[in-house]
Amino acid sequence: MPRMSQSKIYLNKNEVGIFGFGSLLSVTSLQQTLGRTYEKHQLSCTITGCRRRDRT
Repeated sequence: MPRMSQSKIYLNKNEVGIFGFGSLLSVTSLQQTLGRTYEKHQLSCTITGCRRRDRT
């Protein structure tokens, strides 16, 4: 299982991290996007200073 300190996420060998925002934070929406059931670990965190780009 991934573990998290105050400022870092540590992944074990053969684990992959995916950064998602908005609807991808919902497991239901994530499963719809992937087209399959997602049963792995999920951590919620923030990235200071990161925000979505304006689409204009």
